[in-house]
Amino acid sequence: MRKMLIVLIMLTVLPLSATCGNTQEGLIFNTPEVAGFMNFSPAPHAFWLGLTDAQLDAIFPTLDLHLTGRAYFSRDGEFAELDTTMPLSDMARHELQILVGAGRVRHIFSDYFFEDDFVPQISYVYGIPVTLLMFEIPRSWGNQYYFRADFVIGNIVFHARFWHENAADGQALMTNVVNGLILGGTQWLDVFANPDIPELRAESLTFEEALKDADFGAFMPTNIPDGFESLYGAHRSVRGHVGENSMSISWESSIDYDYLYEIYTNWVETQDADAIVFPFERIFWGEPSVRWIISKVREFELERLVSVDDHRKYDWSLYPSVVHPGFDLPRRDIPYEYFHHVFDPVFLAEEFTLDVLRAREELRHIPIQAAYPDNVPDDFMIHLTRNFIRFGILFDDVLVRIDAQGLTYEQIWVMLKGLIEN
Repeated sequence: MRKMLIVLIMLTVLPLSATCGNTQEGLIFNTPEVAGFMNFSPAPHAFWLGLTDAQLDAIFPTLDLHLTGRAYFSRDGEFAELDTTMPLSDMARHELQILVGAGRVRHIFSDYFFEDDFVPQISYVYGIPVTLLMFEIPRSWGNQYYFRADFVIGNIVFHARFWHENAADGQALMTNVVNGLILGGTQWLDVFANPDIPELRAESLTFEEALKDADFGAFMPTNIPDGFESLYGAHRSVRGHVGENSMSISWESSIDYDYLYEIYTNWVETQDADAIVFPFERIFWGEPSVRWIISKVREFELERLVSVDDHRKYDWSLYPSVVHPGFDLPRRDIPYEYFHHVFDPVFLAEEFTLDVLRAREELRHIPIQAAYPDNVPDDFMIHLTRNFIRFGILFDDVLVRIDAQGLTYEQIWVMLKGLIEN
């Protein structure tokens, strides 16, 4: 049976003059059977602003909850959505989330879905139709109950959710939340009138235009490896609300067809005749590429700054790949305190040398899916090895980050040399 996600139910809202009173004692918590779980990648809003205590008091005047969150806006400053949360305990994901959106909410990154024939029963709170869900979710540390409520007042959509270890307490909390939100109404929308719109900029540039950029043009490479080209040009971005001011560009090269096809044919020969193997052209091999990201450095990026004398924080040769029991691919044992530095270090430009760059060249084992696993008796992945190089260089307050695969450190050095020596 085709499955579908149960989304916000937009029912006609009864006018408050037609209310039959607070009917919370008659709330219906639907308990559907879960058919699956789905993740989402919602389109982002133009910008957000943190909610002040005064705004939270105005938005939730009848809720005695310690919520924090953000207000999201369109590019012209129109209110779009609230995303507020409050921890319920120290357990992971154990928090109350209340979303309020103009017409819809986007900040739902995952949710459960049910069979097509599930039709929820509707509760009425002060005349407002509300859809309530409650069902038990098995966990390794003990079962949890998932609660969700959806309703609409005018064109403002309300969505509340949380996990709770106790069914009765969870019902009581959701009942209070729903009643409080409905009693609070939507008059608070005025608190978002005329917000301070941060600088917002997003545009595409040609490589030649990028070289002339007043902030970052001087940090663009001009010695591009043979066979590499920029298919989409550069992207310039400014998002004032998060302190982002950056420019990025990528160069790609075609795959080594002969090399990969030999590996592919050798792998196919190891499969049974009835295995469903992908044609070579349908497999995503990943092209050799190098991405150059130039930006005004931010505080969290400075936390990854390392000294070239401290090899423990950037030298891959100190952490050889080892095959561990239960794993098909080799893994590197990196101490926790060095983990983030080793994977993405930042160096001062005046300290950077060819030897440091050589230490950043990493040979990774890459699994490439080449067949449907249900019909393959052995491994359905082709295992390749490929160079990866990732690091950043700080020039005063400008950070140049380089992320490359399929290139050697010598090729990256040719691109960098002019910047380092100037």
